[in-house]
Amino acid sequence: MFRERIGLLTASAALVVGVLAGTPAVQATDSASARSDSGLGAEESAIPEPDLDSGIERSEIPESETRTGPLAVFAVVEEAWAAEDVEALLELLDPEEKVRLSFERGGPRGGYFNRDQAFFLLTDMFEFIRTDRFEFEKFWNLDSEGRFPYAVAVREFRMNDGVSHEDRVYLSLRMRDGAWYVGEIRSIDR
Repeated sequence: MFRERIGLLTASAALVVGVLAGTPAVQATDSASARSDSGLGAEESAIPEPDLDSGIERSEIPESETRTGPLAVFAVVEEAWAAEDVEALLELLDPEEKVRLSFERGGPRGGYFNRDQAFFLLTDMFEFIRTDRFEFEKFWNLDSEGRFPYAVAVREFRMNDGVSHEDRVYLSLRMRDGAWYVGEIRSIDR
């Protein structure tokens, strides 16, 4: 039982890392190798492979759908970020719950913040960087069938010293009172 739980935890962690990095973390294996790798005996069955959602590329979304549902929120985030418009971004943050903000560089280091705190953090961020590009590349869970929509954007920016940087920004939404709000914004490894 312990080995099965460790196997599940390891597979789950690999799945999350792979999804955030944009690469498949779990490779399909035959049941015999899955049993031998996990330490399961011949009489025990291997853990079934999770059904990975590879997300939807930006180019696969019809233009007519980009202004409805979660995509409308992602579109406003993209426009506000590119314009470095803190007020527009604040309107999209969850008004009742704290929002996670975390950046490796070119932004707040990390934590959970209310709208007032986020205002100062985002204002400072945009004073110390210049955004050259902010564009969502891939989207997940847009059907919102009990899951939170999220997307990954490419962010190209320059620090005050003029050095250019590029990273990926993970942004997730949450539903409150029938409307979508941003619940998390953080940079992720490529």
